[in-house]
Amino acid sequence: MRFSSVTTLLGITTAHLAGVLCQSPGDPPPWHNGAITEDGSCGPDMSDDWVCTPTWGALSWGSSSLTKKNSQQGYGNCNVPWTGVPSPDGSCGYPNLYNCTNSGFGSCCSATNWCGDSSAHCGAGCQSLFGTCTESNVSTDGECGTRNGKTCAGSGFGDCCSPAGFCGGTTTHCGAGCQYGFGTCSSGSGSISTDGECGTRNGKTCAGSGFGDCCSTAGFCGGTTTHCGAGCQSGFGTCSGGSGTISTDGRCGTFNSKTCTGSGFGTCCSAGGYCGSTNDHCQAGCQASFGTCSSGSGTISTDGRCGTFNGKTCTGSGFGNCCSSGGYCGSANDHCQAGCQASFGTCSGGSGTISTDGKCGLNGKTCVGSGFGNCCSATGNCGATANHCGQGW
Repeated sequence: MRFSSVTTLLGITTAHLAGVLCQSPGDPPPWHNGAITEDGSCGPDMSDDWVCTPTWGALSWGSSSLTKKNSQQGYGNCNVPWTGVPSPDGSCGYPNLYNCTNSGFGSCCSATNWCGDSSAHCGAGCQSLFGTCTESNVSTDGECGTRNGKTCAGSGFGDCCSPAGFCGGTTTHCGAGCQYGFGTCSSGSGSISTDGECGTRNGKTCAGSGFGDCCSTAGFCGGTTTHCGAGCQSGFGTCSGGSGTISTDGRCGTFNSKTCTGSGFGTCCSAGGYCGSTNDHCQAGCQASFGTCSSGSGTISTDGRCGTFNGKTCTGSGFGNCCSSGGYCGSANDHCQAGCQASFGTCSGGSGTISTDGKCGLNGKTCVGSGFGNCCSATGNCGATANHCGQGW
């Protein structure tokens, strides 16, 4: 490194660098105000007694010239590195220009001009002109991360590297988008969405993202009912109450414990576990715990049984609207005529007077369509023999 490159660091002006010595230690020679070197060489062996200048890296402080420990024979080239005097008291750099190498206080000269071997001495701001320095990756200007590859940890600007590449300690630096590889970050900040995408799309959460705290079923952050309602991914942000139980695929009820209300597929959950709004969804078998159902739908038979057997009606059941005397839904004569239970469905005209037990006549029941025979005997029994079909009812 040429000495001219560190003049700013040292705070030395060109007035101090008027004419400089490139020889062995000692008092300034009489030629130190000679002609300015043209090629970096200097000393009395040069025909023009050239002297060093800042352009070639020479240093001078006031009336005392700084010499170079390793000056060449005959006062050689001004670019030979100068190592200075080992520090006698642990101080280094400007203004005393002591070197930490072999000082006994540590070999690194810190930015605050003290010798030592800690990261504070050998890291960010270490003055390599006055000792050795570790290869530091600590930011010295507050910039970091993908901007320049520097880390904020120990930089003095704040230990967090923001998404924009600046060191700091605020939530802007340590929260969403904080660059983990270049400093410290708030817990979970690396999982916060920085582009508005979330959930199963990329594993990012919306909470604290600035796009909205809810992650929609499609994987986007926001704060609308579309984001926070049905299908909201509660594992990647906040969701409206109950939104996690709303069906997102049209299935419902005992199939997956999802509700149809607010699903967009229809508010009724059918017996088969599908959301919809037709009679098939909202009537017989409609699962009232997982959506809305038509009035009375809970009493409609879902298995074909009815009447006094289980209190279910056949109307709207899909098995037939007539409930037979045996408690089965159907639409055949056996279901809709003799014995048809009118309270649990529809029945053929007069079916309520047809005998269901073979008795007839005095009880007001007819044998026609009873299944026992169409004739009612004098003793009040249905049948088809001469005894039934002769003199009688």
